[in-house]
Amino acid sequence: MPKYKVLQKSFINNRICEEGDIVEYEGDVSENLELVKKGKAKAESSESEASEE
Repeated sequence: MPKYKVLQKSFINNRICEEGDIVEYEGDVSENLELVKKGKAKAESSESEASEE
């Protein structure tokens, strides 16, 4: 699952997250989150797409 840094106080995964928290989140991302690490499934699909080219 992708990990994101919270850029402003937000309600994510049924809890209040403070600025600077790192959260795992799958869903539509808005400007309150910054990608820290891609999830395993997404990373694997990116690698297989790159090897097909």
